[in-house]
Amino acid sequence: MPSLGNDLADIRKEQKLTLNDIHEATKIPKHILNAIEDDSIFSEFEKNPTYIRSYIRSYAKALSIEEEKIIYALDKKQKDNYQGSLQELLEDGPKPTFELDEGDEQHEATDSDDDEHEAAKDEPAEPEPTPIAKPSTLESESDVHSVDWVDMGQRFQPLESTKSKVWVGIIAIIIIVASGTYVYFYEFSNAETSANVDDNQPTEVTDEAVSADSLQLDIVPSTESDTSVMTESSVTTTEDESLETLPDTLSMVIYAAYGKLEPVRVYSDVTDSINPYWIEESEAIRFEFINEIQIRGQYSRMVLLLNGHVVPNFRETFYNPDSRLLEIDRSYFEGDSTWLQPPPDSLAIDAPSPSVIKERPTFN
Repeated sequence: MPSLGNDLADIRKEQKLTLNDIHEATKIPKHILNAIEDDSIFSEFEKNPTYIRSYIRSYAKALSIEEEKIIYALDKKQKDNYQGSLQELLEDGPKPTFELDEGDEQHEATDSDDDEHEAAKDEPAEPEPTPIAKPSTLESESDVHSVDWVDMGQRFQPLESTKSKVWVGIIAIIIIVASGTYVYFYEFSNAETSANVDDNQPTEVTDEAVSADSLQLDIVPSTESDTSVMTESSVTTTEDESLETLPDTLSMVIYAAYGKLEPVRVYSDVTDSINPYWIEESEAIRFEFINEIQIRGQYSRMVLLLNGHVVPNFRETFYNPDSRLLEIDRSYFEGDSTWLQPPPDSLAIDAPSPSVIKERPTFN
Protein backbone atom coordinates (compact mmCIF):
# COMPACT_ATOMS: atom_id res chain seq x y z
CA MET A 1 0.00 0.00 0.00
CA PRO A 2 1.45 3.44 -0.94
CA SER A 3 2.77 5.49 1.98
CA LEU A 4 2.88 9.28 1.94
CA GLY A 5 5.64 9.38 4.56
CA ASN A 6 7.78 6.81 2.72
CA ASP A 7 7.37 8.75 -0.56
CA LEU A 8 8.57 11.93 1.14
CA ALA A 9 11.55 10.04 2.60
CA ASP A 10 12.42 8.63 -0.86
CA ILE A 11 12.28 12.12 -2.41
CA ARG A 12 14.54 13.45 0.34
CA LYS A 13 17.07 10.66 -0.20
CA GLU A 14 17.00 11.14 -3.98
CA GLN A 15 17.85 14.82 -3.42
CA LYS A 16 20.72 13.65 -1.15
CA LEU A 17 19.38 15.48 1.89
CA THR A 18 19.55 14.34 5.52
CA LEU A 19 16.97 14.71 8.27
CA ASN A 20 19.27 17.28 9.84
CA ASP A 21 19.08 19.37 6.62
CA ILE A 22 15.27 19.32 6.81
CA HIS A 23 15.41 20.16 10.52
CA GLU A 24 17.65 23.19 9.90
CA ALA A 25 15.38 24.46 7.11
CA THR A 26 11.97 23.96 8.82
CA LYS A 27 12.86 23.98 12.57
CA ILE A 28 10.61 20.92 12.94
CA PRO A 29 11.86 18.65 15.79
CA LYS A 30 13.63 15.52 14.56
CA HIS A 31 11.31 13.11 16.35
CA ILE A 32 8.38 14.60 14.39
CA LEU A 33 10.33 14.26 11.12
CA ASN A 34 10.89 10.58 11.92
CA ALA A 35 7.17 10.18 12.67
CA ILE A 36 6.35 11.72 9.27
CA GLU A 37 8.61 9.36 7.33
CA ASP A 38 7.43 6.19 9.10
CA ASP A 39 3.75 7.30 8.77
CA SER A 40 3.15 7.07 12.55
CA ILE A 41 2.16 10.75 12.69
CA PHE A 42 -0.99 9.98 10.70
CA SER A 43 -2.35 7.84 13.55
CA GLU A 44 -3.62 11.10 15.09
CA PHE A 45 -4.74 12.69 11.81
CA GLU A 46 -8.36 12.94 12.92
CA LYS A 47 -7.49 14.56 16.28
CA ASN A 48 -4.98 17.19 15.11
CA PRO A 49 -5.40 17.62 11.32
CA THR A 50 -4.30 21.28 11.30
CA TYR A 51 -0.94 20.69 13.04
CA ILE A 52 -0.16 17.55 11.02
CA ARG A 53 -1.00 19.23 7.67
CA SER A 54 1.22 22.19 8.63
CA TYR A 55 4.19 19.90 9.40
CA ILE A 56 3.77 17.91 6.14
CA ARG A 57 3.51 21.07 4.05
CA SER A 58 6.63 22.57 5.66
CA TYR A 59 8.48 19.30 4.99
CA ALA A 60 7.32 19.29 1.35
CA LYS A 61 8.29 22.93 0.92
CA ALA A 62 11.85 22.08 2.00
CA LEU A 63 11.87 19.45 -0.78
CA SER A 64 10.57 22.04 -3.33
CA ILE A 65 7.37 20.04 -3.91
CA GLU A 66 4.63 22.12 -5.50
CA GLU A 67 1.92 23.32 -3.10
CA GLU A 68 -0.95 21.88 -5.15
CA LYS A 69 0.59 18.39 -5.24
CA ILE A 70 1.19 18.10 -1.49
CA ILE A 71 -2.31 19.45 -0.71
CA TYR A 72 -3.81 16.89 -3.10
CA ALA A 73 -1.77 14.12 -1.42
CA LEU A 74 -2.86 15.28 2.06
CA ASP A 75 -6.50 15.34 1.03
CA LYS A 76 -6.22 11.78 -0.26
CA LYS A 77 -4.36 10.67 2.91
CA GLN A 78 -6.97 12.24 5.19
CA LYS A 79 -9.65 10.26 3.30
CA ASP A 80 -7.46 7.11 3.60
CA ASN A 81 -7.23 6.95 -0.20
CA TYR A 82 -3.62 7.93 -0.96
CA GLN A 83 -2.43 6.13 -4.16
CA GLY A 84 1.19 7.35 -4.34
CA SER A 85 0.67 10.59 -6.26
CA LEU A 86 4.12 11.86 -5.13
CA GLN A 87 6.01 8.91 -6.64
CA GLU A 88 6.16 10.66 -10.02
CA LEU A 89 8.50 13.20 -8.43
CA LEU A 90 11.13 10.53 -7.74
CA GLU A 91 12.36 10.56 -11.36
CA ASP A 92 12.92 14.28 -12.01
CA GLY A 93 12.34 16.32 -8.85
CA PRO A 94 13.65 19.93 -8.60
CA LYS A 95 16.63 20.73 -6.43
CA PRO A 96 15.78 21.93 -2.92
CA THR A 97 16.01 25.58 -1.96
CA PHE A 98 16.06 26.43 1.72
CA GLU A 99 14.54 29.75 2.70
CA LEU A 100 13.39 31.15 6.01
CA ASP A 101 9.66 31.12 6.57
CA GLU A 102 9.11 34.78 5.55
CA GLY A 103 5.30 34.87 5.06
CA ASP A 104 3.68 33.37 8.12
CA GLU A 105 0.42 35.16 7.55
CA GLN A 106 0.22 34.32 3.83
CA HIS A 107 1.19 30.69 4.47
CA GLU A 108 -1.39 30.18 7.15
CA ALA A 109 -4.06 32.03 5.19
CA THR A 110 -3.63 29.29 2.56
CA ASP A 111 -4.19 26.71 5.33
CA SER A 112 -7.43 28.44 6.25
CA ASP A 113 -8.56 28.42 2.58
CA ASP A 114 -7.77 24.70 2.34
CA ASP A 115 -9.78 23.95 5.47
CA GLU A 116 -12.72 25.95 4.14
CA HIS A 117 -12.43 24.11 0.81
CA GLU A 118 -12.55 20.75 2.60
CA ALA A 119 -15.50 21.85 4.70
CA ALA A 120 -17.34 22.93 1.56
CA LYS A 121 -16.80 19.45 0.08
CA ASP A 122 -18.35 17.73 3.11
CA GLU A 123 -21.42 19.99 3.30
CA PRO A 124 -24.47 18.47 1.56
CA ALA A 125 -25.93 20.36 -1.35
CA GLU A 126 -28.90 22.51 -0.42
CA PRO A 127 -32.18 21.38 -2.03
CA GLU A 128 -33.64 23.66 -4.64
CA PRO A 129 -36.57 25.73 -3.33
CA THR A 130 -39.98 24.47 -4.34
CA PRO A 131 -41.83 27.08 -6.37
CA ILE A 132 -44.87 28.50 -4.58
CA ALA A 133 -48.05 28.24 -6.52
CA LYS A 134 -49.50 31.65 -7.33
CA PRO A 135 -53.09 31.94 -6.12
CA SER A 136 -55.74 32.72 -8.64
CA THR A 137 -57.18 36.19 -9.06
CA LEU A 138 -60.61 35.06 -7.91
CA GLU A 139 -59.23 33.68 -4.63
CA SER A 140 -57.34 36.97 -3.93
CA GLU A 141 -60.45 39.06 -4.53
CA SER A 142 -62.56 36.83 -2.27
CA ASP A 143 -59.98 37.09 0.55
CA VAL A 144 -59.94 40.89 0.33
CA HIS A 145 -63.73 41.12 0.47
CA SER A 146 -63.95 38.68 3.40
CA VAL A 147 -61.81 40.87 5.74
CA ASP A 148 -63.74 42.52 8.57
CA TRP A 149 -62.22 46.01 8.35
CA VAL A 150 -64.30 47.40 11.20
CA ASP A 151 -63.14 44.73 13.64
CA MET A 152 -59.51 45.14 12.52
CA GLY A 153 -59.62 48.90 13.18
CA GLN A 154 -60.84 48.29 16.74
CA ARG A 155 -57.81 46.12 17.48
CA PHE A 156 -55.40 49.05 17.22
CA GLN A 157 -55.11 51.51 20.07
CA PRO A 158 -54.66 55.19 19.31
CA LEU A 159 -51.21 56.71 19.60
CA GLU A 160 -52.32 59.04 22.38
CA SER A 161 -53.04 56.11 24.76
CA THR A 162 -49.55 54.71 24.13
CA LYS A 163 -47.98 58.08 24.99
CA SER A 164 -49.97 58.28 28.21
CA LYS A 165 -48.64 54.87 29.30
CA VAL A 166 -45.08 56.04 28.64
CA TRP A 167 -45.56 59.11 30.83
CA VAL A 168 -47.06 57.01 33.62
CA GLY A 169 -44.00 54.69 33.51
CA ILE A 170 -41.58 57.66 33.64
CA ILE A 171 -43.36 59.18 36.65
CA ALA A 172 -43.33 55.82 38.45
CA ILE A 173 -39.58 55.45 37.88
CA ILE A 174 -38.95 58.98 39.24
CA ILE A 175 -40.96 58.20 42.40
CA ILE A 176 -39.06 54.94 42.98
CA VAL A 177 -35.66 56.62 42.53
CA ALA A 178 -36.59 59.46 44.89
CA SER A 179 -37.83 57.03 47.54
CA GLY A 180 -34.66 54.94 47.30
CA THR A 181 -32.45 58.04 47.62
CA TYR A 182 -34.32 59.23 50.71
CA VAL A 183 -34.07 55.81 52.41
CA TYR A 184 -30.35 55.54 51.62
CA PHE A 185 -29.42 58.93 53.10
CA TYR A 186 -31.67 58.38 56.13
CA GLU A 187 -30.03 55.04 56.94
CA PHE A 188 -26.55 56.48 56.31
CA SER A 189 -27.09 59.41 58.73
CA ASN A 190 -28.38 57.05 61.44
CA ALA A 191 -25.40 54.73 61.02
CA GLU A 192 -22.95 57.64 61.24
CA THR A 193 -24.60 58.97 64.45
CA SER A 194 -24.45 55.55 66.15
CA ALA A 195 -20.79 55.15 65.14
CA ASN A 196 -19.91 58.49 66.76
CA VAL A 197 -21.63 57.46 69.99
CA ASP A 198 -19.74 54.15 70.06
CA ASP A 199 -16.40 55.92 69.48
CA ASN A 200 -16.96 58.31 72.42
CA GLN A 201 -17.73 55.57 74.96
CA PRO A 202 -14.39 53.64 74.69
CA THR A 203 -12.52 56.96 74.93
CA GLU A 204 -14.10 57.78 78.29
CA VAL A 205 -13.37 54.29 79.65
CA THR A 206 -9.75 54.53 78.49
CA ASP A 207 -9.28 57.89 80.23
CA GLU A 208 -10.56 56.46 83.48
CA ALA A 209 -8.24 53.45 83.19
CA VAL A 210 -5.24 55.67 82.53
CA SER A 211 -5.97 57.89 85.56
CA ALA A 212 -6.34 54.84 87.82
CA ASP A 213 -3.17 53.19 86.58
CA SER A 214 -1.16 56.38 87.02
CA LEU A 215 -1.53 56.01 90.81
CA GLN A 216 0.21 52.59 90.79
CA LEU A 217 3.83 51.59 90.27
CA ASP A 218 4.64 49.81 87.03
CA ILE A 219 6.09 46.58 88.48
CA VAL A 220 5.06 44.18 85.68
CA PRO A 221 8.03 43.14 83.46
CA SER A 222 7.69 43.86 79.75
CA THR A 223 9.35 40.66 78.50
CA GLU A 224 6.23 39.15 76.94
CA SER A 225 5.25 42.30 75.04
CA ASP A 226 8.80 42.74 73.72
CA THR A 227 8.87 39.11 72.54
CA SER A 228 5.57 39.49 70.66
CA VAL A 229 6.79 42.65 68.94
CA MET A 230 10.02 40.94 67.83
CA THR A 231 8.08 37.94 66.51
CA GLU A 232 5.73 40.13 64.46
CA SER A 233 8.62 42.13 63.00
CA SER A 234 10.49 38.96 62.01
CA VAL A 235 7.36 37.55 60.27
CA THR A 236 6.88 40.82 58.37
CA THR A 237 10.53 40.80 57.27
CA THR A 238 10.24 37.20 56.00
CA GLU A 239 7.10 38.05 54.00
CA ASP A 240 8.78 41.10 52.45
CA GLU A 241 11.78 39.03 51.38
CA SER A 242 9.56 36.37 49.79
CA LEU A 243 7.74 39.02 47.74
CA GLU A 244 10.95 40.52 46.37
CA THR A 245 11.97 37.53 44.23
CA LEU A 246 10.32 35.97 41.17
CA PRO A 247 9.51 32.23 41.16
CA ASP A 248 11.94 29.83 39.46
CA THR A 249 9.53 29.18 36.56
CA LEU A 250 7.74 32.14 34.95
CA SER A 251 4.49 32.04 32.95
CA MET A 252 4.12 34.13 29.80
CA VAL A 253 0.56 34.37 28.39
CA ILE A 254 0.18 35.12 24.66
CA TYR A 255 -3.26 36.70 24.10
CA ALA A 256 -4.79 37.00 20.60
CA ALA A 257 -6.44 40.34 21.46
CA TYR A 258 -6.77 41.85 17.97
CA GLY A 259 -7.16 38.87 15.65
CA LYS A 260 -6.38 35.20 15.16
CA LEU A 261 -2.73 34.17 15.47
CA GLU A 262 -2.11 31.71 12.66
CA PRO A 263 0.27 30.62 13.85
CA VAL A 264 2.56 32.03 16.54
CA ARG A 265 5.86 30.14 16.94
CA VAL A 266 7.28 29.83 20.46
CA TYR A 267 10.58 28.56 21.85
CA SER A 268 11.31 28.29 25.58
CA ASP A 269 14.10 26.72 27.60
CA VAL A 270 11.48 24.43 29.18
CA THR A 271 10.49 22.69 25.90
CA ASP A 272 13.88 23.27 24.16
CA SER A 273 12.17 23.36 20.75
CA ILE A 274 10.22 25.82 18.61
CA ASN A 275 6.65 24.86 17.74
CA PRO A 276 3.68 26.55 16.01
CA TYR A 277 0.45 27.32 17.89
CA TRP A 278 -2.87 28.52 16.46
CA ILE A 279 -4.71 30.86 18.85
CA GLU A 280 -8.26 32.01 18.15
CA GLU A 281 -9.19 35.68 18.65
CA SER A 282 -10.00 36.57 22.32
CA GLU A 283 -8.25 33.38 23.54
CA ALA A 284 -4.82 32.95 25.11
CA ILE A 285 -2.23 30.20 25.80
CA ARG A 286 0.17 30.06 28.79
CA PHE A 287 3.86 29.19 28.16
CA GLU A 288 6.38 28.46 30.92
CA PHE A 289 10.08 29.42 30.84
CA ILE A 290 12.95 29.72 33.27
CA ASN A 291 15.45 32.15 31.74
CA GLU A 292 14.50 32.71 28.09
CA ILE A 293 11.49 32.58 25.76
CA GLN A 294 11.43 33.46 22.04
CA ILE A 295 8.27 34.40 20.09
CA ARG A 296 7.53 34.97 16.42
CA GLY A 297 4.16 35.79 14.83
CA GLN A 298 1.73 38.57 14.02
CA TYR A 299 2.91 41.02 16.70
CA SER A 300 0.22 43.62 15.96
CA ARG A 301 -2.50 41.11 16.92
CA MET A 302 -1.07 39.88 20.23
CA VAL A 303 -0.72 41.09 23.82
CA LEU A 304 1.86 39.58 26.21
CA LEU A 305 1.04 39.08 29.90
CA LEU A 306 3.40 38.13 32.75
CA ASN A 307 1.78 37.26 36.09
CA GLY A 308 -1.41 38.94 34.82
CA HIS A 309 0.32 42.24 33.94
CA VAL A 310 0.61 43.61 30.39
CA VAL A 311 4.19 43.68 29.02
CA PRO A 312 4.39 47.18 27.43
CA ASN A 313 6.12 47.98 24.13
CA PHE A 314 7.38 44.42 23.78
CA ARG A 315 8.28 44.78 20.08
CA GLU A 316 10.49 47.83 20.63
CA THR A 317 12.08 46.23 23.71
CA PHE A 318 12.70 42.61 22.70
CA TYR A 319 12.66 42.36 18.87
CA ASN A 320 15.92 41.17 17.28
CA PRO A 321 16.01 42.08 13.56
CA ASP A 322 18.72 39.49 12.86
CA SER A 323 16.68 36.51 14.12
CA ARG A 324 13.31 38.20 13.55
CA LEU A 325 12.22 36.98 16.99
CA LEU A 326 11.12 38.50 20.26
CA GLU A 327 13.96 37.39 22.58
CA ILE A 328 12.65 37.85 26.13
CA ASP A 329 15.06 37.27 29.04
CA ARG A 330 14.24 36.76 32.71
CA SER A 331 16.61 39.58 33.75
CA TYR A 332 14.17 42.18 32.32
CA PHE A 333 11.57 41.38 35.03
CA GLU A 334 13.89 40.96 38.02
CA GLY A 335 14.22 43.87 40.41
CA ASP A 336 10.87 45.37 39.35
CA SER A 337 8.14 45.00 41.98
CA THR A 338 5.44 45.51 39.32
CA TRP A 339 5.57 41.86 38.29
CA LEU A 340 5.20 40.71 41.94
CA GLN A 341 1.89 42.50 42.50
CA PRO A 342 -1.48 40.69 42.24
CA PRO A 343 -3.05 40.80 38.77
CA PRO A 344 -5.24 43.89 38.17
CA ASP A 345 -9.01 43.64 37.80
CA SER A 346 -8.82 44.82 34.18
CA LEU A 347 -6.10 45.09 31.52
CA ALA A 348 -4.80 48.51 30.43
CA ILE A 349 -5.51 47.80 26.73
CA ASP A 350 -8.29 48.68 24.29
CA ALA A 351 -9.53 45.09 24.22
CA PRO A 352 -11.43 42.90 26.72
CA SER A 353 -9.72 40.34 28.94
CA PRO A 354 -9.16 36.84 27.42
CA SER A 355 -12.28 34.69 27.31
CA VAL A 356 -10.15 31.63 28.12
CA ILE A 357 -6.49 30.94 28.95
CA LYS A 358 -5.38 27.46 27.83
CA GLU A 359 -2.32 25.50 28.83
CA ARG A 360 0.35 24.93 26.16
CA PRO A 361 -0.47 21.90 23.94
CA THR A 362 2.15 19.16 24.08
CA PHE A 363 3.70 17.46 21.04
CA ASN A 364 4.53 13.78 21.45
